[in-house]
Amino acid sequence: AVVSTQSTGDCASKGLELAMPKNDAENEELRADLEKSFLTHPNAAKFAHENWCWLGASDEEEEDVWRASLDNSFLEYFNWDKNQPDNKPAVDETFPESQNVAGIHRGTGRWDDSYKHYQRPYACLCAPQDK
Repeated sequence: AVVSTQSTGDCASKGLELAMPKNDAENEELRADLEKSFLTHPNAAKFAHENWCWLGASDEEEEDVWRASLDNSFLEYFNWDKNQPDNKPAVDETFPESQNVAGIHRGTGRWDDSYKHYQRPYACLCAPQDK
């Protein structure tokens, strides 16, 4: 598990991108893959308590304007959980940021805005191939 900013860089260093669903079908596919990986991955037991995984989205540039981490494009698809995003304020002076990054719940597929300093697992996806 890593903080949000590390997940984007780690995926990019492998020629991949941080998962960011663009529609209901992709969101469900990601949710199902995350759930399966928690059952089969060698590190699954270590992260079994963690229900949230990082998504490649942020509203750090402008509050409530969500953009993809990959290319800074505006998001057109959202699957927020009830009462989300709620943009909770900073925890304290140690972590002065409000909730500016998105995570997906591995059980429900719903999204939450979160603090980027949280340690969470994440999924990298292969970049789409030109046809």
